Amino acid sequence: MELITRSPDLKQLYDDGYEIQIAHNHIVLHSVPYLNAKKELAYAVLVSNIDLAGDVAQYGPSSNHQVYFAGDRPCGVDGTELQAFGCTPGRQEILPGLWIDHAFSAKPEGNYRDYHHKMTAYIKKLRAPLIELGIEADARTYRTVDSQNDSPFHFPDTNSGRGGMTVINNRVTSQKVAILGLGGTGSYVLDFLAKMPIAEIHMFDGDVLLSHNTFRAPGSPSIEQLREMINKAVYHAETYSRMHKGIQPHDYHMTEARLSELDPFNFVFICMDSSPEQQKITEYLLTRSIPFVNSGLNMRVHDSTLRGQVRTTLITPQHAEKLKEYIPPPPADPDKEVYESNAQIAEMNALNAVMAVIAWKRLYGIYDDLGHPDHSVFKIRNGDIFRYED
Repeated sequence: MELITRSPDLKQLYDDGYEIQIAHNHIVLHSVPYLNAKKELAYAVLVSNIDLAGDVAQYGPSSNHQVYFAGDRPCGVDGTELQAFGCTPGRQEILPGLWIDHAFSAKPEGNYRDYHHKMTAYIKKLRAPLIELGIEADARTYRTVDSQNDSPFHFPDTNSGRGGMTVINNRVTSQKVAILGLGGTGSYVLDFLAKMPIAEIHMFDGDVLLSHNTFRAPGSPSIEQLREMINKAVYHAETYSRMHKGIQPHDYHMTEARLSELDPFNFVFICMDSSPEQQKITEYLLTRSIPFVNSGLNMRVHDSTLRGQVRTTLITPQHAEKLKEYIPPPPADPDKEVYESNAQIAEMNALNAVMAVIAWKRLYGIYDDLGHPDHSVFKIRNGDIFRYED
């Protein structure tokens, strides 16, 4: 209801008596009358994407002029398909639990002024045959419909609505996800996950934010924040909690003594350097059948250029035996390893995170997936991607 009261055009729809509801970042109007093929009065649901400027509706030049329609095909007075707008049939679940049957397209010259103008224009076109036949019906019922506000975001995700991805992205709404390590790769993983409707995102890192971290992570702290030597998890939580309600920082490293804290998670992103602790984490997750991605970035200066590779290994109970051997063991000499391979660049960290998050999205049906074991290595030198093959 807050979005309606803050937006003059939506409030006008409400004040006029329309059954307006804001559901999953869409405008939904109930009890919209139209004429069906039997020349009978019927009622439908009219749905529109919505663009926002923060928490205020903002219809602009690039806003979608189309609407979705849940109901039978609307007809004219002769019982044939109504020609007042273009109609594209196709049943789909546009919002959780709401199936639409058609998409309408009618763009006036100069576009619509706002959402009140848009929605009432479509209602007028749908109602015209009823008026011509003398059938009295009005979408202005003055009934109140509760808006849905179960989003994990502080402001609505209108991007998913514009692309028709709301139902797809909602496949992970109940998940609790952990990110172990908030260096370059882990911070980008957080950046991508914060745009998803996950219930909770937990971050584990005991290090403080230093200047070199800012050159391989998204965004930028101020010099005053760097002087405070704030913990990485706390810093990133403060940043991304502006958008996502479920950000939970843990200002310590995941160690063997804390492994039981991983039990509640549906998925874990391991974004740590190879070490004995990382190996113990991997073994623990395997025994608990908790799926996880293990990410690795290996870059060195070679002949005055950067050479190396990005590795992504998704471990699930189904493919654990085939893929766990691809996770590198801890180095024999950790100090020597860090000294020789400490080169990290933001785009490589971001690519590592991209590959990890894509693997997670494939696992849960957001991206198309063939169900094959998921292990890949990107070679910087030639741009090739090598994938696991049975």
